[in-house]
Amino acid sequence: MTTSHADPLIGRTVEGRYRVLEHLADGGMGSVYVARDLRLDREVALKVLRADLARDPVFVERFQREARAAARLAHPHVVAVHDQGQDADVVYLAMELVRGRTLRDVIRDGDRSVGEQLTLFEQLLDGLAAAHRAGFVHRDIKPENVLIDAADRVKVADFGLARAVTGSGMSVDSEVLIGTASYLSPEQVEPSSFSPSGTRSDVYSAGLVLFEMLTGHRAFDGDLPVQVAYQHVYGTMTKPSEILPELTAAFDPLLARACSKEPQERPADAEEFKTEVTRLRAELPDDVLDVPVPPAPPSSLTTNADTQHTRVSAAADGTTAPVARASSAAEAPDSPLVTRQYGPQSTTALPSRATVVENERPRRWWPWVLAVAALVVAVVAAIAFTVGPLGPRTVPTVQGQAQGQAVSTLRNAGFDVKVRTTESDTVPTGQAVRTTPESGASRRPTSDVTLWVSTGPRMVDVPDTANATQDDARKTLESKGFKVARVEKQHSDIEKDKVVGTNPAGGSRVRHDTPITLIVSDGPAEVDVPDVSGSSEDDAKRQLEALGFSVTTTEDYDPDIESGRVVSTDPSSGTTARAGSTVTLTVSKGPEMVDVPDVVGMSAADARRTLEDAGFEVDGGSWLDDLLDGTVSSQSPEGGSGKQAPKGSTVTLNF
Repeated sequence: MTTSHADPLIGRTVEGRYRVLEHLADGGMGSVYVARDLRLDREVALKVLRADLARDPVFVERFQREARAAARLAHPHVVAVHDQGQDADVVYLAMELVRGRTLRDVIRDGDRSVGEQLTLFEQLLDGLAAAHRAGFVHRDIKPENVLIDAADRVKVADFGLARAVTGSGMSVDSEVLIGTASYLSPEQVEPSSFSPSGTRSDVYSAGLVLFEMLTGHRAFDGDLPVQVAYQHVYGTMTKPSEILPELTAAFDPLLARACSKEPQERPADAEEFKTEVTRLRAELPDDVLDVPVPPAPPSSLTTNADTQHTRVSAAADGTTAPVARASSAAEAPDSPLVTRQYGPQSTTALPSRATVVENERPRRWWPWVLAVAALVVAVVAAIAFTVGPLGPRTVPTVQGQAQGQAVSTLRNAGFDVKVRTTESDTVPTGQAVRTTPESGASRRPTSDVTLWVSTGPRMVDVPDTANATQDDARKTLESKGFKVARVEKQHSDIEKDKVVGTNPAGGSRVRHDTPITLIVSDGPAEVDVPDVSGSSEDDAKRQLEALGFSVTTTEDYDPDIESGRVVSTDPSSGTTARAGSTVTLTVSKGPEMVDVPDVVGMSAADARRTLEDAGFEVDGGSWLDDLLDGTVSSQSPEGGSGKQAPKGSTVTLNF
């Protein structure tokens, strides 16, 4: 914390609301103070513009516009903007005050494991993703702008240097680049050589921050801002596993993609970057997550490139102006920890082709000698970098060539080649699909060119949609990229209108653009019940089961059907039944045998009654026999003990 009785703002109440209590830090745009909000009775961080900027109405209008835009950001991992205004010569921004330390302190101390660093970094990306969704590009992501409170909650600070992508009056490729040299993206340094990047520029800077969080070292370093800026465009980043072997090679491809010099090769925004980080973290073993991150070496804490004075070609109003070195709380060795809460380190403004002007005192003829020498160097450099061996070269067309041939073509053109694979529906496996940058683009010799080689079409597993509704099945298939080309109805035991299956079948692996036929149940089929009466039980079963019926049997006496033969079916023959339903066979046990009563000697009436009660039909005798009350002299068949006949058969009587 810096306290100065000479500071006229200390003790002043700005706009009758914010009483300035103490000075925290100085940054590229102004100074930061702790102030008491008298209206809401809370402490805030008050950012006050430098006097020269506050006198520039164009800059003030832009600052206030960006402040209003930043106030729309409401996220747990973004420092909130509460208010903005002007009180005479004081142009200010009231923000959330975060008590704690910066990510720079964490990197300096090296008191975290890889897993703990990833937890902090994922919070950083959460906040940055919220800004990207709202249409903002931060443009100055660095450890000093990442605040960590006592509960280890991360908040991204200093969106005052960000510009709203939507509704901004400035072009992306402005003449003056705002940012810290160690974290500038290649397209910020040399916009004419790269496609516009927007949020991908923040991804690049965030990737460099993660590199530093995992290794304790900056990816690019140097004594002058232009040296560092040159490395962003032409240098090669060291693999993190080469600095800290315990990381293994797991992080190398992640950071190579995030920090690719070509914006289109990076994750599209912070949200996509976080998805990749989270996926990698889930795959890492505990022994890698538990690796302690070493503290930053003294040379990596504050570099000359990030702190020295640099002159720029154009200020906000079009005039030439110096950008002062920032004296932040994070830099002061005697600052208490609690005051390291809002002190961004220096922000360097660089022109598109940055140069550093050393202020030498003129000495007689030396200026002329230096001027001539500089002119000679400039002419030689111009020739070398335009029409000479260091001049730009055209990326050749290699589409359709075999991988080996394409690599040779690109190397012969003077480029370093990185080979990556990609899926393609049209280019055969092993052939070149495209290059990044694309063919026809101009690049310096030894620049990286990424060759994308086809692995063939994307293959996808067809999801199993059996028993789903037709709508749900269609949504599931479309979520995997498939299109339902047709729907077929098919009788099935599956409930009507539910999905029976697909063609190709669920679980099979096919091209992503394979048309899918959805097979939907039309309910069970209705089948005619055949006439199997008189057939043997076994033959009847075979016929019915062949039609898809289940068969049960029952037995009954039948005087006309031989034992073991089918009497009838239920449902009866000639009707229809659902396939898979049950048909019951009634199988004959033959005629039922009953005892024949002995009625010899009985009167005609008694004999007839006795036989009928036993279940027989009676033949013989006449009304005259009944009238005369004659008696039975014989019967056929004979009756008596052990004598049986089929129930319902006829017994003949003689009188």
